[in-house]
Amino acid sequence: MSNDDESGATIRLAMHPPRGRTLIDLSKPTLGRDTQDQIGRDLRLMYAGLLREPLPDRLLDLIARLGLTARRTLQ
Repeated sequence: MSNDDESGATIRLAMHPPRGRTLIDLSKPTLGRDTQDQIGRDLRLMYAGLLREPLPDRLLDLIARLGLTARRTLQ
């Protein structure tokens, strides 16, 4: 299968994986541990203020009702 883009270059897509070659397993992390750690630190810094925000009353009511339901189920 091929597709021509505006520049005239042809892009060829293999319909079947090449024989005898190993395909990249995309389910495994491809970022190094240091990079993953840095992303985690950056995300924690970005969302630190949000974690200190109070929960909306509607959400607190829902949590309370879920807790009551769970207690009734356990009895």
